[in-house]
Amino acid sequence: MTKIVSSANNIIEKVNSKQIQLLLLRWRFSQKIIYWHRTIPPTLMDKFNAKFDDEKKRVLLSILNLNKISDKSWFLICESLSKGGLGLHHTKQTSHPAFVASLVECSDHVKTFLHAETFIDLNIPMINDFFDSIQFIRSRSDPEKNVSFELIEEIHNKIKTQNSKNETLQHLLSKELEFANQKKIDEYFSTPEEVAWLQSLRDSDCGLWLDIAPKTKMHTMKNAEFEMALL
Repeated sequence: MTKIVSSANNIIEKVNSKQIQLLLLRWRFSQKIIYWHRTIPPTLMDKFNAKFDDEKKRVLLSILNLNKISDKSWFLICESLSKGGLGLHHTKQTSHPAFVASLVECSDHVKTFLHAETFIDLNIPMINDFFDSIQFIRSRSDPEKNVSFELIEEIHNKIKTQNSKNETLQHLLSKELEFANQKKIDEYFSTPEEVAWLQSLRDSDCGLWLDIAPKTKMHTMKNAEFEMALL
């Protein structure tokens, strides 16, 4: 955790451009935890997830020059740009699709290592955590889809057959969580004014300006301009 705090401090203290600070927060800092999510069961990551979110929030508050962010604003901020957020990821949620995808993708190696024809019937902590994560995803996805191990394995085999580099199993499983997230956002932002404002942000092109690296003067915003636009 010391290295995470240090990385957050470096973005805040050593980068002068708020544009670049946000890009680093989204593209680099927020991704740091993915490797751990793929290799460590979510039950062991809960406390670290909360601390990691605190550091993400600390960097963003510095960029926005604010002291705090409401829970509903933070939830929206963690959504993708096309959903009206800033793409900072729901840290706890991410751990479940990452862990499931990693284990399924490594299933052949797992079976070899455990000397088992099938690993899903083994009563060991790793497999129990695996099915707990599938249940987490199922409970937050569209009930009509009935997410199961068999369905996940089918999706994985389809990806391998198509040799697709654009879609990964982790990405597709993460999308399953959008069903519950949308319901929560609808509860958070329910007034006519909020609904209209949020609808205006939900567009694939609306957040493109947040993806632009300030490589030229034409694409560079002053800190005050960027802070105001972001707010």
